[in-house]
Amino acid sequence: MTMHATLVSGPIGPDTIDIPGEPTQLRNAVQGLRGLCRQIEQASNQLKQANPSDSDRGRIVLALSGAAQRTGRVLDADSQQLDSLADAIDHAADVLTSSQGGVDDLRRRWRSSRDAFRDALHGHKNAPDNVEALIHRIDSDASESHEGQFKQQAGLTFANVGGGGARPDAMLLEEDGAVDQAITAYRHDVRSIVDEFAELMQKTKNADNQLDEKLPRHSSAALSEVEHDGGSGPDHHTISGPGAVRSIGEELGQGAHTIEQASQRLEDIRLAIRAGRMLPDDDRVGSNDGFKRDWTEHFDKLKHSLTAARRAADGAADRLRDADENGAADVRQALRDD
Repeated sequence: MTMHATLVSGPIGPDTIDIPGEPTQLRNAVQGLRGLCRQIEQASNQLKQANPSDSDRGRIVLALSGAAQRTGRVLDADSQQLDSLADAIDHAADVLTSSQGGVDDLRRRWRSSRDAFRDALHGHKNAPDNVEALIHRIDSDASESHEGQFKQQAGLTFANVGGGGARPDAMLLEEDGAVDQAITAYRHDVRSIVDEFAELMQKTKNADNQLDEKLPRHSSAALSEVEHDGGSGPDHHTISGPGAVRSIGEELGQGAHTIEQASQRLEDIRLAIRAGRMLPDDDRVGSNDGFKRDWTEHFDKLKHSLTAARRAADGAADRLRDADENGAADVRQALRDD
């Protein structure tokens, strides 16, 4: 049984109807996602700054800068996707808040209708001996058509305390117009209330489903470009300087560090979504665990790619510096030999 599923040990009624979920927790998730988006945008901006002047754009610099720019575009798409998820969660929180308020109103109406029914039967010679059993039978009959929906959508299972399949009016000893009229009126009220409860449940579930569809990360074609780009470009005579290569490497490292910080938000966001949703289910494709898994894997790939590029940049800068020093030594030696 999932977190919010509730096994109700009694008949359906004003004290047992409920729409599970915590809007406050969902709004915490929204706040966390907005913060995550800001950090992703920060990383994107850091990477986009890895764009040196033309005088420094040798092949090594071009390869590093190109990877940085494409990774920045991937992060821009990520930010848009996560922002859309935040919007869906915010909408789900609004719907959940409204629906839970609607259930509060239904509870008041149900209790009022029960009181009116009891008053109508009180002291009547043809009233059944056990009015409460009659109430429970009417309630159970009214909710029967929605039983599968309630169990599937919110884990709410209501016990049929009345037992059996007898109709409520079969409990009467003889026909009585006033009593029959009271039964008909109460049955009408209850069916209306239960139908409205089912509508609120469906409305909330629809919003939760929209949220669920956005939980998985949708892949971006730009990521494959980052992973497979060879950094080749048109022939030119500019040679990458060690300083420019090392500078871009540092910017790549800063971007990787910011992505690492951003990914640390995922667990808190996952927990807030799980605590707030109507019925979290981690077996679905769009599950809360799937959200964290997909985005963690994605950020890990980006961090690995940027970190590897940073190491390559440092190695290339060292080789360029060594080549420059070795070339200078060769020149000095040639001058001495002349």
